Order: sequence, then C-alpha cells, then structure tokens
Amino acid sequence: MPAMKNTSREHLELIENYLESGYEEVFVDLISGRTDMVMVVDWREYDEEIVQYCEDILNTKLLTAETVDSDNAQGFELTIIYKDQRVLVPYQGDGADRDTTIIHLNQILKADYEIRLCNASLGSDTLQFLPLANSTWEKLERRWGRPALENCFTPIEMDSCFFG
Repeated sequence: MPAMKNTSREHLELIENYLESGYEEVFVDLISGRTDMVMVVDWREYDEEIVQYCEDILNTKLLTAETVDSDNAQGFELTIIYKDQRVLVPYQGDGADRDTTIIHLNQILKADYEIRLCNASLGSDTLQFLPLANSTWEKLERRWGRPALENCFTPIEMDSCFFG
C-alpha cells in the first residue's frame, strides 16, 4: 500500500498489523505512546495542547489553538483555527473538558482528516487518539471492513464521552 498524505508507510504498516491481529497487546507493542502517530491525552491535559499534539502528527502548518482570558465560567476561551476556519470551543460548566475539545477539533478537521479513539486505550485516564487523512481511513475501511476498523478505532461523534 503506498504512503498516504501525512501517514508514513511505517505507520500504515503498524496500523494494519494491529488491525490484522485485533489484539490490544499488539496495539500496546506497536502503536501505544507513539506521539508521532497518536495523540496521548491525559484527563488533566491543557486543551490547547491537544490541538498542538494533533498538528504535530498531521503537520498541516494550518492548525493552531488560540487561548484568551475571558470573563466566563472557565476564565478563558479556546478557539481552534484550521485553514480559514475558526471554532470557539463551547465548554459547559466551570472548566474546560477534553471531550468537548476533541469533538470540536475533529469537526474543524473533518473535510480533510478524522480523529478516532484508539479503543485499546480505554480504561485508562490517558486515552489515545489516531488522526488520519480521510482517504487513509477510507482505504483502511475498504481493506479491513467497517466492523474490524471500528473494533479498534471508534469514530468521534458530537455526543462522544471519553473522560466522563
């Protein structure tokens, strides 16, 4: 399989080896903690850092986060910027939360990329997310099928809850 946009041949081989086995142990051995491939997000993470982790992987040179002090419940506002789009992250309650940041990061990127939860990281207070070009996800789905792909990598929906 040829290398995809923003995904090296090595990374694709690791992802496909994991999909072929389906075993959590293979994820841990091949992919887990590889910050050049996956966004490793702790439940206490600064939300603007999540955007930077994603940019470090995708290397678009077009994705940034802007944080400004604000007189709201959070004490700040986080805006995610990609290409010519700007999305103010709509936090609810007293503080920021990783779920809302990841959901809106995924939304702003959706024309070009998709971020998915690495299911093997569930059960930890540090979760891992895999951002790939849409074309790469489509090729993986054609080869492995949607059920096998979603067994390993869950798509992010507007109501997704990762950190509770």
